[in-house]
Amino acid sequence: MNIYIMSLLDSIIQQNIIAFSRLESVRSMGYFANPEFLSQQLSVVSDFYLSFFQQLKFIPIGAYKLHHHGHYNLKGKKTDNTTILQTIQKINEAEFNSNDIIPVQLRYSDKNNLHFVAGIVRIENKKSAEFHLVDLFIPKRLITGVSHNIGYVRDILDSYTKDMKDSKRTNSGKSIVEYITSKGYSYNRFLQDFKAYFGDTFYSFILKKRIIEAVGEMIFTVKSLKEIAFENGFEGYKTMHKAFKRYEVPRSKIPRLV
Repeated sequence: MNIYIMSLLDSIIQQNIIAFSRLESVRSMGYFANPEFLSQQLSVVSDFYLSFFQQLKFIPIGAYKLHHHGHYNLKGKKTDNTTILQTIQKINEAEFNSNDIIPVQLRYSDKNNLHFVAGIVRIENKKSAEFHLVDLFIPKRLITGVSHNIGYVRDILDSYTKDMKDSKRTNSGKSIVEYITSKGYSYNRFLQDFKAYFGDTFYSFILKKRIIEAVGEMIFTVKSLKEIAFENGFEGYKTMHKAFKRYEVPRSKIPRLV
């Protein structure tokens, strides 16, 4: 796991916890009387994602998570739980009203671990709130360093991914070979540097990103599988299905919340 993967994980967590917070069922459970079921739903999604990202080798084996569910004082520091204190600080940086449901996503580090925190906070009043959080621990010893000299592959990946989406609308896309050479790089050298930086081939990494986006839509939207496949760069449902099988991601394990 390197810096780019951490940034990608941050983005995915933020996107998904916002989608989770907007579900009608979540908002209803937050306002009314079933907070245990809300925590259960959050647990189902986070359990799946931890297993899913480990399967794709985006999160190392050895990472683990804890859940935090309870009522906390937003104005005091009556806890020594760093995750709760970090969340309280983030909430207090924003404006909120009673009964607001706030999606929370943050990252911090301690002596031994990097923490990715996500969840839902229901504001009860100006002083207290109900927390439903998942805290992902990634031991620092499992985070790998990479040479800055090959960091250009990260920029190429981002720009190529964006251009793929744009060219899909205009039917003006370049092949990856054309794209790399147009940027002034050797294609073969790029592939070597990409593998060194990400520990994966370019094509495999692109495919994994498509699978991740498709999975998010399966969980949080009512789109058909055919729509999801097409919108995420697959030629059709069968192609997407083959990609899922390649990385041993069974569709039956993907929670569908809408």
